[in-house]
Amino acid sequence: MELEIHWAGSGLERIGRLYQDASGAIYFEYDPEWQTGQRELSPLYLPLSLTGAVRSSTPHFGELHGLFQDALPDWWGERLMQKFFEERGIPWNRVSTLRKLACQGTRKMGALQFLPSLDDDVYAEQMFLEITALVEAARAILRGDSSTVLSELMRTGMSPGGAQPKVLLAISPDFREISLDDAAPADYGHWLVKFEMEPVLQEGRIEAAYAAMARAAGITMAETRLLEPEGVAHFASRRFDRNKQQGRLHLHSYSGLTHTPLRDGLEYGELIAVARSLTQQQHAAEEIFRRAVFHVLAANDDDHGRNHAFLMDEKGVWSVAPAFDVTLASYPLATGFRAARVMGKAAEISKKDILRLALENDIRKPEEIIEQVQSAIAEWPRFANEVELSKSNAVLVQAQHRRW
Repeated sequence: MELEIHWAGSGLERIGRLYQDASGAIYFEYDPEWQTGQRELSPLYLPLSLTGAVRSSTPHFGELHGLFQDALPDWWGERLMQKFFEERGIPWNRVSTLRKLACQGTRKMGALQFLPSLDDDVYAEQMFLEITALVEAARAILRGDSSTVLSELMRTGMSPGGAQPKVLLAISPDFREISLDDAAPADYGHWLVKFEMEPVLQEGRIEAAYAAMARAAGITMAETRLLEPEGVAHFASRRFDRNKQQGRLHLHSYSGLTHTPLRDGLEYGELIAVARSLTQQQHAAEEIFRRAVFHVLAANDDDHGRNHAFLMDEKGVWSVAPAFDVTLASYPLATGFRAARVMGKAAEISKKDILRLALENDIRKPEEIIEQVQSAIAEWPRFANEVELSKSNAVLVQAQHRRW
């Protein structure tokens, strides 16, 4: 199987190709014309200076380079894809990695587009129908009929498991109309919506309160809001991989950029170094430091390598992506530990550890940053009240917050 890789920013440009040989090995090769440009999509493992077809040099990370692994579907997307193939008698273990990429189409975050050389129109059509059903369910949110939403999610097989299913939608400025993201009117905004499946947990309200708290702490966040039919709160976040002209921005996670497996976690010092090197901006390093302080104190322990990302624009200029998945979260791979370490520590991180992180990474005025973050977290009851979080859940969340 062979895939063509295209840049779908403000136009459509061929980047290169992915293909699988007879032994099953996956190779990537740049288009020579793309290599004459200045846009380094993944400078650490796929620099423009590469010649010929190359395999990933880090088999411990996976058979794909991180640039493409970032584009694979998340947990919900995989379940939906698995359902599609198994209904057609194709065992999931027979579906190749390239086939999964081919099925992604254009409905994904970032600026990469995968065009298969074989015919995947059947899957694309089926996914269009599934997504259309979700759009209709989302419209029901605006009408206040949340039962329709839940029944549609059940129908598409996206409801089991306890995590929140997500869908990319385009929503009118007055939030009265919803459209498929890739066929939206020009004035529509592009949003990622997480559906609330267990109202008693109030996960949407908690994430909305955390977003407000993070902004107060000085962290760069995308615009967020709650869609609230019949007391259920679905969390919506404006997509940051679109510019003001609706062009797509390239999105690359820290995990994909550095080929760091999620199970390995990350070290904040290394994340700060990558941010500074990639963006050539001191404030990018300080933004990451501020997030480290916030995530530790606010008990967002699942801040793994795919929950930190970078954006690249049409000119090849990198920036730190706004923070996302900012909420109360434990690290599922190691109870009592954090996904991201501070000075080698994944638990019981002290203010001394944070200040050492600042010193070793040339962070300016770390005490002021810490004070601003602490002040914002101390205001948790106000943020919880603003999103109408129940008092019992607000107290349970606050009990997880840490103090220095």
